[in-house]
Amino acid sequence: MRRATNPYAKSRPPIDHLEQMLVAVADSSWHTCPWEMGRADLEQRLIRLYQKANPSKISDAFSVSEEWYGNEEELRLMVKQRYNTLLEPPRSPLPSPANSAKW
Repeated sequence: MRRATNPYAKSRPPIDHLEQMLVAVADSSWHTCPWEMGRADLEQRLIRLYQKANPSKISDAFSVSEEWYGNEEELRLMVKQRYNTLLEPPRSPLPSPANSAKW
């Protein structure tokens, strides 16, 4: 059986987000970084999907979100093919660095 891997280069955060992530790690506010907030949102959407479609996969939601954040369109296609359902869209736009008080 072939292991599902992502053949496309993952989207990476822009340089200003990388700088924010480094600062966030230093001051323990990493969970408010836009990149991490987006990954965490994807993880929660995967958990809700797995609760309905395949409860045994709930524990994999974190690693799947780590692997696929940035390539969500392809993930959505794979979810539709495998589970015959759609992955929820993101709940709300992530805060941009310009609009965030912290960043």
